[in-house]
Amino acid sequence: MYRRNQRRQRKWGREYETAVRDGSFKLPAATVVQLIPTEACNLRCPFCNQWGENGYFLSGARHATHMDEQSLVRLMRGLSPRDSMISVHGGEPFAYKHTATLLQLLREQQFDVMFSTNGTLLTAHLKHLAEIKNLAFLLSIDGDEETHDRIRGKGTFARARTAIAELFALRREAGMPPPFVVMSIVVCEWTTEVLEKAYDVARDFNAFAINYNFRWFLTEKIGLTYEKHLEREFGVKSSGAWRGWVSPDHEKHDYGNVAKALERVLRRKRYRLTPPFVVTTPSQLRGQDYEKYFTDYLNTFGNESCFMPFYWARVHANGDLIFCPGHPDIIAGNVFRDGFMESFNSELAVKFRKHMLSNRLPICNRCCGLYMTNPARPFEQKARRRLGLPKEVNSNLPAEVL
Repeated sequence: MYRRNQRRQRKWGREYETAVRDGSFKLPAATVVQLIPTEACNLRCPFCNQWGENGYFLSGARHATHMDEQSLVRLMRGLSPRDSMISVHGGEPFAYKHTATLLQLLREQQFDVMFSTNGTLLTAHLKHLAEIKNLAFLLSIDGDEETHDRIRGKGTFARARTAIAELFALRREAGMPPPFVVMSIVVCEWTTEVLEKAYDVARDFNAFAINYNFRWFLTEKIGLTYEKHLEREFGVKSSGAWRGWVSPDHEKHDYGNVAKALERVLRRKRYRLTPPFVVTTPSQLRGQDYEKYFTDYLNTFGNESCFMPFYWARVHANGDLIFCPGHPDIIAGNVFRDGFMESFNSELAVKFRKHMLSNRLPICNRCCGLYMTNPARPFEQKARRRLGLPKEVNSNLPAEVL
């Protein structure tokens, strides 16, 4: 999977440069296709931008739907495992009522696939998951059992742990490679006290790595600036989904404690030669950056340009194709109505790519899209140098923030 992923990144880098150089701003494939087969979720984690305290589904900004089964089949049969990795996200992907069909398609076409999951609904699908060769999980676990259950509900930790253990056993019996598990813990006010314990939990889950994922967040002022920018530049009215990232208690929390806890973990664990390996998102943070991330919104730690519109496609349950992971406002097209490539390279997609070549949206500084494209970042930077593009882009933030 690693070698195939590297090949896809190199190929994408060449295609990205060509698309900009020839002025078409169109690419032959999305390197990552993220499927949202369902937007429903069985949990209500407080920091979730979808179903959390300020989640956009609970606020009515968007309504949760399931992907039509036949539409899913047509979409998947039109994608190439050579060109695209599949990321299955949600909601909770295993709450999808046609999960068996999805797993069959992934197995038949041998996609490299990563599921983002809370792990609580895996048990019913273990047999089919054991048959998918190139399988990875981004598993959301919030530290030790007590903390995790306090955040996500009693018994959720045990259900996830049991399911993952059973899956490892089933794959061993079938002669399949173990699943590639990355345990992800959200670094925020809810998990400050268990950041160090989380490492041992990852080891118990047989995780290959533990990802300390810094919470994404916005302020009301930045969100309103984004709405104006969206309407001015694209004639698009925001759904208000950005409010899911606004944390009312953010500024009250002492993130110095977070920084100290992470420094202790990373000092002892970052350079270990055995799993679980330790990574952070953003990956560039060091020392004082662990606190600056939460207190200095202007700092993007070297991540200037967002190239998600060139790199990936997120297909929601209703077929809408978007590029911004947490902000479903700029809809490039509908893959069920217009076709996948027609949506991926639509007139609005091209306009958005041209804009993002020299701009960030006001909400970009703390959006996962800016930081989770690290595999392709070196290829993007090389292409930008060859194209003579500036290192810095316009953040479009209001003067009072700057």
